[in-house]
Amino acid sequence: MKKFIEQQESTVPAGRRQLVTVSTVPVPKKRGRKKNVVNLRRLLFLRSLIKAGRSNKSGTREEFASALGLDPRAVNTLAAAFIRCSDAENILWQQRQQEIDRQMNTPEGKLTIPLLEAGDILRRDFEPKTSLDNSNTVQIDKDPDFWEKMHIFGFVMPDNCMLMDGICINDRIAAVHNIRPTIGDMVACTIPGTSAVTVRRYVTTGNPSVYELFEGGTINPMRANEIEDLILGVVIDIRRSYRPLRLPATGKKII
Repeated sequence: MKKFIEQQESTVPAGRRQLVTVSTVPVPKKRGRKKNVVNLRRLLFLRSLIKAGRSNKSGTREEFASALGLDPRAVNTLAAAFIRCSDAENILWQQRQQEIDRQMNTPEGKLTIPLLEAGDILRRDFEPKTSLDNSNTVQIDKDPDFWEKMHIFGFVMPDNCMLMDGICINDRIAAVHNIRPTIGDMVACTIPGTSAVTVRRYVTTGNPSVYELFEGGTINPMRANEIEDLILGVVIDIRRSYRPLRLPATGKKII
């Protein structure tokens, strides 16, 4: 019988590994009643909030913020999620994606993403270098709200370092180049000393300039601070395909 696939050994350099330790120091409890401080600004804010909640009107988040006297930009989550790009870059990505979808006869509600080589991704060169077909593309669901803002690229998972998170070698990965990662996101990244593009789980630390990339669930996190050099995008889709053993591997017709 064939052996089941196993989690491979760590690919993280030994000098960058950070052991996971659990603190056993008890946290002292604060005693006494918590003071309740209400100033005039907070009182007016709460009054506006109650008034808006009692009304039956529904609106956008920006309209709700304006009704409370807040700056709408303070509640615009897209400003924090997306890395600022020029209008020319956004238009170029949209035109390129529309041309690929037209060439591949992509169904409505889907996007066809080219699978790129690791060297091209590391150079931030996201133009496909070969003619596209089913062997070097991945088809994903189109995000109904933000797909026009997303700069999506694809690659093939090179190893089994994320097996404990359900990602195997040769899985087809789709990632967004212009989105900032959040705690717990899967990110497309490179490992110092290698030329491969792989996947890790992103976790921030107490220091905003330092983060950890976890390998295989919670094993061997890599501590780093070169976010612009190491993290290449945020993973949004993973595809895996199987071929039944009864079918010929060469794809020849059965007579």
